[in-house]
Amino acid sequence: MARWAYLEIGFDPGTGNVTHVDGREVIDPKVAPPARQVRNQLGNEGWELVSVHVSTWLFKREIVVPQQWEYCCLAEDHAGGIRRGEWILVYYQADGNHLEHEHRRLGMALAQLGKAGWQMIGVADPGTDGGFDNTAFYFARPLPAPLASSSDFSNHKQEEKEQL
Repeated sequence: MARWAYLEIGFDPGTGNVTHVDGREVIDPKVAPPARQVRNQLGNEGWELVSVHVSTWLFKREIVVPQQWEYCCLAEDHAGGIRRGEWILVYYQADGNHLEHEHRRLGMALAQLGKAGWQMIGVADPGTDGGFDNTAFYFARPLPAPLASSSDFSNHKQEEKEQL
């Protein structure tokens, strides 16, 4: 599924200068850049000219956003100095860690993480502490893509369309 951003450039056919960007009037059309210069700049930024009218050009480009990830860790619970064979799940988040208080058996926890789209990315074995094994399992899964920012050419309003 491709996501697209659209940009409309209006210009005066007589002077060839830009008059509007996404429906917003240029403050001083007399010193506005020539539409040809803007068209070339947008082409260099990856915009494709998709529609041409007497005084309007419509451009589009695909929104490409780098993949972001979320992470979690599964570690054995040693609360109270007792080894019970139960595991706790810690989610790492930008605003702080979230500890899941529900205890789980290892096999069940691994199966539930896999079903929820988590992939194991590492195992840490820092040794023992007080006779307890401190092995921890680390997982990652992709976050949904955030909205992309607008063109460097202007701070125009983006209209996103999804196409199958």
